[in-house]
Amino acid sequence: MSSLDIQHHSESGAGGAIQGRFWARVDGQQIELDYQLSGRDLVFTHTGTAPALQGRGLAGQLVAHGLRWAASLDLPLLPGCSYVEAYLQRHPLWLRLRLPAEAQAVLNYWFGTLGSAEDGQVRPLWFTKSAATDEEIRSRFGALVEQAMQQGLSHWGDSAQARMARILLLDQFTRNIYRDSARAFAGDPLALQLALGLMDLPPARELSTLQRWFMLMPLEHAEDISLQNRCVQAFEALAAEDPRLAGAADYAHRHQQVIAQFGRFPHRNALLGRASTEAEQQYLAQPGAGF
Repeated sequence: MSSLDIQHHSESGAGGAIQGRFWARVDGQQIELDYQLSGRDLVFTHTGTAPALQGRGLAGQLVAHGLRWAASLDLPLLPGCSYVEAYLQRHPLWLRLRLPAEAQAVLNYWFGTLGSAEDGQVRPLWFTKSAATDEEIRSRFGALVEQAMQQGLSHWGDSAQARMARILLLDQFTRNIYRDSARAFAGDPLALQLALGLMDLPPARELSTLQRWFMLMPLEHAEDISLQNRCVQAFEALAAEDPRLAGAADYAHRHQQVIAQFGRFPHRNALLGRASTEAEQQYLAQPGAGF
């Protein structure tokens, strides 16, 4: 399938709304995708394909281009065109664009903006301890983390993508913002509740394998052997689907082994005011102990 030479034109309309169009010409015929941008609302209003060009997948190419552009705006995409709506349902990862702007910002920060070079890639951001990263997350998302900890953000909805954004706030961003303090684990119960409510439901399949990795992290962080066993089983299945997650599955096994031995994570003891047993002290004295 040849790529299209897609053009883009926009102009201000009544009331300050922006009217725009993406279009391309093929064999002297035109395909087009119209949108309206008004305030914080983005609507794709119409997709048109000349009859002679129908059935060649060209409208899908044009819509994919328009969606990549829309993803860079961090604006909620509202229904307005039946073809675009059908495209989103066929490609559910793009349903992220239906979320409120703040939820999109969380997912874009962690997983990369949809359609970007970072989208769908394993990212060093996830594993590298950095004071600069901690401060950036605190500055950009600290208020959202606090709202999530108070069981807020219900207006984000209950879709798989919306739940995933809240899980990140409660399970990952807490560990950046409150590193080396007991509060780093304060969001774990709510994150676990969200993850358990999502992982066995069909909407979880709307998430990419990398997103499902982080959906499982609240189970990996749980001080409960039954949840650890379930986590390992899920990670093994995920690694079979995406070999890039073999290391993540191994890490899940390591968490499971610690909980099987101690019933808790000894490296949390000091932060949580728990006294370590002699066996835990011996474990913590080993190089590389803890997570």
